[in-house]
Amino acid sequence: MTFLTGCSGQQEDSDLFTSDSLGSEVITLALGELPNINQENQNDYTISGQCNGSDTVSLSINSDEISFDLNCENDSFSKNLDLSTISESSQVFIEVQQLEEVDSVNVLKDSTIAQINSITIADGTYAVGDTISIIIDFTERINIVNEPRLSLLFDSQSQSNLYAEYSSGSGTSTLVFTYIVSSGDGDNDGIILNSSFDLSTGDLEDLGGNSINNLHVDTNYTNVLIDSSSPVITSFVEPANGTYSDSNGELLFQVNFSETIVVSGTPRLSLLIGTQTVHATYKTGSGTSGLEFSYTILAGDDDGDGVELNSTSIDLNGGSIKASSDADNSALTFAPYLDSMSAVLVDTSSGITPPDQVTGVTTAPTTDSSSLAITWAVPSDNGTSILNYTVQYREQGSSTWLNVSPSPTSNSIIVNGLTASVVYEFRVAANNGLLGSYSSVSTAEIFDIMSLNPIAWLSATNITNGGTEPSDGDKIASWSDLTGNATDATESVAANQPTYKTNVVNGLPAVYFDGTLARGLEGSFERSNNAGLTIVVVGQFTGSSRKAFFEFYKTGGGTTTGSPRGFFFTYGFNNATTNYNLTQDSFNVWSAFDTGTNTDFWENGNLVYSNWSNWGNTSFTGSGSYVLGDDQTGGDQLTGYLGEFLIFDRELTTDERSTLESYLKNKWGTP
Repeated sequence: MTFLTGCSGQQEDSDLFTSDSLGSEVITLALGELPNINQENQNDYTISGQCNGSDTVSLSINSDEISFDLNCENDSFSKNLDLSTISESSQVFIEVQQLEEVDSVNVLKDSTIAQINSITIADGTYAVGDTISIIIDFTERINIVNEPRLSLLFDSQSQSNLYAEYSSGSGTSTLVFTYIVSSGDGDNDGIILNSSFDLSTGDLEDLGGNSINNLHVDTNYTNVLIDSSSPVITSFVEPANGTYSDSNGELLFQVNFSETIVVSGTPRLSLLIGTQTVHATYKTGSGTSGLEFSYTILAGDDDGDGVELNSTSIDLNGGSIKASSDADNSALTFAPYLDSMSAVLVDTSSGITPPDQVTGVTTAPTTDSSSLAITWAVPSDNGTSILNYTVQYREQGSSTWLNVSPSPTSNSIIVNGLTASVVYEFRVAANNGLLGSYSSVSTAEIFDIMSLNPIAWLSATNITNGGTEPSDGDKIASWSDLTGNATDATESVAANQPTYKTNVVNGLPAVYFDGTLARGLEGSFERSNNAGLTIVVVGQFTGSSRKAFFEFYKTGGGTTTGSPRGFFFTYGFNNATTNYNLTQDSFNVWSAFDTGTNTDFWENGNLVYSNWSNWGNTSFTGSGSYVLGDDQTGGDQLTGYLGEFLIFDRELTTDERSTLESYLKNKWGTP
């Protein structure tokens, strides 16, 4: 407000109060417009206003909880304060006084950023035109500034980015965002709400003015499904990079859909190889959500800069691709998922011959329960050295092959990122400048041997437990235990060390004992259970004198009959009287459960004998030792190979033993 001053004498006429005769305008004391106190400004909060003359302005907050005297300069005052210690309140009282003039205001102190109590979406399957409402409940009231939005993710969607737009709720503690399902949207395992608000179109603030953004984690709403009726393509997988020839060369394309589809006729893809148009025709997949299209390379096909597609849609060629559920026609375009095929080459006139088909693809466990080691026999290179291998895998039942990258240059690789209890399919092709035929499909399920809690585990496929593996013919001074519960099996005397041999069986290495190695390799383990041992051995006898694969015994237990020790000889496990000759001509999986006094024994999963009295009593707890390729007397040296050796301090269940035996039989290719 203003008031008039500066007149003296008596008023003479109506012109007395004109602007010329009134003198100057005087500014009264007044606070400027003050914002609420929040997280962003509480440490540097500005209080300013207008004042009159040079008299001091007194500032008080919450009745002198904080107070200052301020100078009035050029008819204004200003002060920056740290108000972080002021209590949270709906009324922070700020007052200024200059002489008799007073002005005051109440502001909100709210430095606690609003949090989300819950985010709810009604369960259900949403079709085209349906509205998905996302209801967000906050701990306090929220103000909307220029309407922000939420980012959504569907398994398949009609647009690259989907957003639920703000609908209602500003000024309350509950906001509603909505999305209307469009044609092409689809999700059969639950939509995902991404972890932040998209603030490119607006902002959210609580009543204190605190800005709100990343307040929730990515959430999969598994019961909120999208079915926009028509199937759509969700991915398109080109042939693996490489140079293909007319010697069994095949360009394989994989197309995945949002739901199960049914194919009639022979739909196809139009390709350009060099200057020639050819077609990859439908091969397999009807009744699933994935189709394969194949073109077999013919003599005269050549393309040195990469195969191209003439069209980014499937040519129905008089056939159809429909939803199995309601026979709706599927969308056919795969343009959003198309990658360059500049490295998919065709050469039928190179003068070289592709490598032979890869054989002997086998899998082996690692110490990581999410990976498998894959090995295969090296095929003939047909005169041109093999450069690398293409390794592909997929979940059984899926149509999409995934490429392992980078391509291995040797005949083994570890495939990571797998899931236990899922059956996978693998195939391998060799590349010597031309890509050879893929191997037959090999199946494997990750089997975590460590979940069975062995107390000792040695495998010839992992001699060093993740280190550099030996080379063919190397002496083995130490064979690593993979459990961490036993010591490594070692031998310091070179003359008594066995030999590492590569590609012994099923493309896998094994450790060879030549029949002269006294006490072979030795290690130790600890037993806490005296209710039996389960022993599993994979190996082969090769000599006419078939002696001990191993012996275990109580440390310091002696060698006489009745001492706690056990054998694995040509005539059976712990028992010579059965007169059972272990098979000599091939690798085998032998399993035994030893109660301490009696033994059950299996060869390749087949029961040989049950509950037979042992040669000696093997019951003990505490420290135990094992000898590989001999016994503790040094007089029963093995002639043959050891591939795998496991000790369990308990009886495995029938299912556990059967699963383990099946896995080892598949790994080692035993009968």
